[in-house]
Amino acid sequence: MTSEDNEIDELQCSDCGRVLKEEGKGLRWGKCQVCGDIICLDCMYYNRVKREGLFEYYNDVVRVCKKHRV
Repeated sequence: MTSEDNEIDELQCSDCGRVLKEEGKGLRWGKCQVCGDIICLDCMYYNRVKREGLFEYYNDVVRVCKKHRV
């Protein structure tokens, strides 16, 4: 592999530009559930969504990036 291949495989946070490792998925970074951008732990926000169940309403949370924060 050349240095150009390493740059392509490199993951970056879409909000702050922090370089992320593949092994940290789920622990140090995740994906925005609205647009699918990669976001680090410091840039994650959660929106509460009211969902309708079979018998009652319940609240759910959605992980989002800074662009989709409410």
